[in-house]
Amino acid sequence: MNTTRQHHLSVGDVVKVTGVPIAGYNGTWAVTAVPHTTEFQFIDPTIRPTMAELLRYARSHHVDRFASVEIHAYPDGTMMHSFGALQSYGGVLVAPACGHVSLMQTQAPYTQILQSQRRLARAHRLLLAASSSGDSALETPRRLIVRTDAVLHRIRPNDLYNADLREATRLVDEARRALTARTRSPRSEPVRSRLVESIWRADRALRRYASHINSGIAG
Repeated sequence: MNTTRQHHLSVGDVVKVTGVPIAGYNGTWAVTAVPHTTEFQFIDPTIRPTMAELLRYARSHHVDRFASVEIHAYPDGTMMHSFGALQSYGGVLVAPACGHVSLMQTQAPYTQILQSQRRLARAHRLLLAASSSGDSALETPRRLIVRTDAVLHRIRPNDLYNADLREATRLVDEARRALTARTRSPRSEPVRSRLVESIWRADRALRRYASHINSGIAG
C-alpha cells in the first residue's frame, strides 16, 4: 500500500485503510512489512477482488500490466485473460504479455467483451423490432455485428481453448456473413428467426465467458 506522505508505521502496527477502490483492501490490518517510508504491506488471504475491480484500479492508478505468481495464483491464468495475452515467465504470469500493448494504451479484453455484449443485445432488439421492415432496418444491426465480429476475432487468439468464447465467435461470424451477403438478404421469416436466435445465443455465451474470467470473491 502506497501513501502520499510518510506513514511512520512499523511492522506489527495496526492501520485502518479506507477509500481504496478495491473494497477488499479497506479495513483494519496488521503491518507485515515496511519497504519504504511511503509504502507498507499487509496480508489478508481472503481478499479476492474481481477482475472488473482490478481494471478500475488499473485505470485510476495508471497500471500497465498485472503479474501473479503461478503457484496458488490469484488472479489465476483464466482470470488473467481479462487483461490481455497471457505470458508465463519464471513462474510469474503476466498480462498483457510483454511485447503486447499495455493496459494504458488499449482497452482490456474484459472491457471489450462487456461492450460486445451490449452491442449484441441492441442488435437482437433491433432485429426483433425489424421483423416486418425492409432492408434499411438491418443497417444498424449489421454495423453492430460487424464491429463485434472484429473484436471477437481480435480477442480469441489470446484464449483459444475457452468453449464459450469459441462459440460466441462462431455465432457472430455466421450472423455477420448473413447480414453482409450480397446474394441474399435475411428478410424471410425463417432466415430472420435463425439470425435472431444466433445473436441471442452469442450474447449468452459472451455473458458466460465474462463471468468466467471475472470470477473472484469481491471483498
